[in-house]
Amino acid sequence: RDVMLRSVLFLTTGFLFAACLTSVMSDKPTTKPICEQAFGNSGPCFAYIKLYSYNQKTKKCEEFIYGGCWGNDNRFNTLAECEQKCIK
Repeated sequence: RDVMLRSVLFLTTGFLFAACLTSVMSDKPTTKPICEQAFGNSGPCFAYIKLYSYNQKTKKCEEFIYGGCWGNDNRFNTLAECEQKCIK
């Protein structure tokens, strides 16, 4: 029974490692300038962080909720930082 438990644990660990590695490897970096990246990409995590992102449709920096991981680079800590970078 102990061998069976170890085998299941080993296989589960291997599966999780492979899933994480695949996820990281498939996360393609973008070459778009920051202000041309998608507005308010919150990412897959569940933190609740108020940040700012440039919205190309409204031509304004707007608040959005960031989940804390991944997303894109179109996120700024302050409205002023976003406006300085994206509004010409």
